[in-house]
Amino acid sequence: MSELIASEMPESSNVIVGEENSNQAISFKLAQAFYNEITGKSERIAEEFNTSFILTMENINQLHLRIVQSTAQYNVISANASFSVEYVNDSSERFSSIERFMMHAGAKGRAVEEVAISYNILVVLPQTRKPQEYRLNILFASRTAKIEGMKKQIDDMPFSIPLWQFENKFTCRASINFVDITVANSFMSVVKNWLDCLEVTSLNPILKFIRYLSGYLPLLGQYGLLMIGAIYTNSQMNQYFQEPAASTTASFILLAFIFNFLMFRLGRFIGVKSERHLDFIYQISYINFSGADKKLATESSTSVRTHVAKSIVYIVFSIGLAVAANWLSKYVFGI
Repeated sequence: MSELIASEMPESSNVIVGEENSNQAISFKLAQAFYNEITGKSERIAEEFNTSFILTMENINQLHLRIVQSTAQYNVISANASFSVEYVNDSSERFSSIERFMMHAGAKGRAVEEVAISYNILVVLPQTRKPQEYRLNILFASRTAKIEGMKKQIDDMPFSIPLWQFENKFTCRASINFVDITVANSFMSVVKNWLDCLEVTSLNPILKFIRYLSGYLPLLGQYGLLMIGAIYTNSQMNQYFQEPAASTTASFILLAFIFNFLMFRLGRFIGVKSERHLDFIYQISYINFSGADKKLATESSTSVRTHVAKSIVYIVFSIGLAVAANWLSKYVFGI
């Protein structure tokens, strides 16, 4: 880990536990230290973020530098960091310093699925004598790598799974085991501010809205075309029953049933296809350490654009089919 600067910072203010004028009053900072020393327990805070970022090694380096700078205000006794990288083929690597991470993490030739960073920092705070341990763990996940890895299994399923639901899953999770909440909040603030500076991907807001309606497309398709068929069938009844006869009635009922059944089945087919393609549209987020990561992201972007195009084609086709149903029904009932 890069050099950490040790310093003694005088406290400008304290939170008082007990009556302020009492001889037994102590600062909240000391109360936390006593609790840790007596019980041996530490507290933990954790936050999850689902930012659709593009994470590079330089971004990791910037985060490391910010964390190092944030420790300058404390008297740091010792500190170490480790960096773990998990690839899509289930292999992994672990690095004991940021320098080794920057040198070797992108040389594997495999797309990255997760990156885990762990810091162990011993700090002596003002008014305390015993070093306090702070453990900061940060996990980054490539949404694109995880989703693309599941696609083959999803394709074989008889039902559609909306991939965009995975956008709610975290792409970054930070947790801190701490003794003093002020120090923990300081570290968490560093992570949050750094996340706000990352490059993020975008997705058309209209597509985001339409995706939520994808589950209704099969019903809309089958009953929409069935209704069109039923309306036109009803409009032809007067023509067929001007001179009612058994053969005319039987012919009309048979043709009407076949026509409306085909409209129903065709509408469902178009609706299911549209739903599946809309469900495969998601906002990409990936870790970009090497050409393998960039290739995976490019393939995923191409796949998303293809599904957008196909879903539009099916929706437009269903509208065109509704218009063409008028001509088709005239031909069927004109036989």
